[in-house]
Amino acid sequence: GRSNKRKARPQRSGGDRAAQNKSMSAMAAAKFDDDKMIEGEVVSILDFGAFVRIDTSQVGEGLSGEVDGLVHISALSKERVDSVASVCNIGHKVQVRVK
Repeated sequence: GRSNKRKARPQRSGGDRAAQNKSMSAMAAAKFDDDKMIEGEVVSILDFGAFVRIDTSQVGEGLSGEVDGLVHISALSKERVDSVASVCNIGHKVQVRVK
């Protein structure tokens, strides 16, 4: 017989999508320093990366709101990362760059 086992769905970040879309649109229209490191919080981890929530006011003047963004596993460390959980966990504060 065929197994009906499904892989567990990843935990959702709980972010407000409409508010995040508004904040992302404002960020896209604004000019900001994409080399600046800002603090974010890991809100979800998956096999391929971590979702990090940032306060957009750290990105540029006149911006407000929070946005969840993906940090791909290949960008989590300068060294090879075998597991996202080996580098970060939900709730960790991390430094990220918005590009």
